Amino acid sequence: MAIPNVNAAELQTYKLTTAQKDAVDQIKSLVGHRGYVSKTEEMEPHLVDWRGVYRGNAELVCYPINTREVSDIVKICSAAVMPIVPQGGNTSMCGGSVPL
Repeated sequence: MAIPNVNAAELQTYKLTTAQKDAVDQIKSLVGHRGYVSKTEEMEPHLVDWRGVYRGNAELVCYPINTREVSDIVKICSAAVMPIVPQGGNTSMCGGSVPL
């Protein structure tokens, strides 16, 4: 899950809304400790494209284990107006899988 897309200057000072903070907590509760990482060093492989050209930022990386969890995460993020960046192999040549 990525923070909302903002320009580079705003990215440094962007603050989550109360609804978005609540959404992050709901997602953590939904997937449990096994289902997410939130430390920068643990998220690093998901924040940089495989060529090292594009670097992004995220509040949380989730690892849903079934379609029900994916559906619930999408609903939570939608309600909080929080964009999601789906990621498979992170092999996009244009940085499309890197959250901004």
